[in-house]
Amino acid sequence: MRRTSRLTFPMYRIKVLNRDNDYLLGYAVDLSETGLRLLSDTLQEVDTRLPLRLKMRLTEDEMAVLDIDAICMWSRESKKKDFFESGFTLTKPSPEYSKLVQVLIAARDQIRAVSSRSANVDE
Repeated sequence: MRRTSRLTFPMYRIKVLNRDNDYLLGYAVDLSETGLRLLSDTLQEVDTRLPLRLKMRLTEDEMAVLDIDAICMWSRESKKKDFFESGFTLTKPSPEYSKLVQVLIAARDQIRAVSSRSANVDE
């Protein structure tokens, strides 16, 4: 059983770049406090340590940028045609990354609560 809550995102919400060269690797399709799952058009090499930069638009004028180091634990073809999925674990989770995940979990839970109350009113 998973010990940390996982967040799943619509594709293209969080960009994942190699911060050494600003090359777009793909998009985070889910996050947890200990890692992320990357959807990309290239297969990532397992056991490779990468310096990553996460970019996510917060508002029209504000962008969150977070640097992390992670190791690719697995990589495989995705069910989505012409894409690959890779699982990364953070080598040293930063307080900033943990806070981002916690804020996103809280926002998700708030949306679920509002949706649940709305569904109950409609019944």
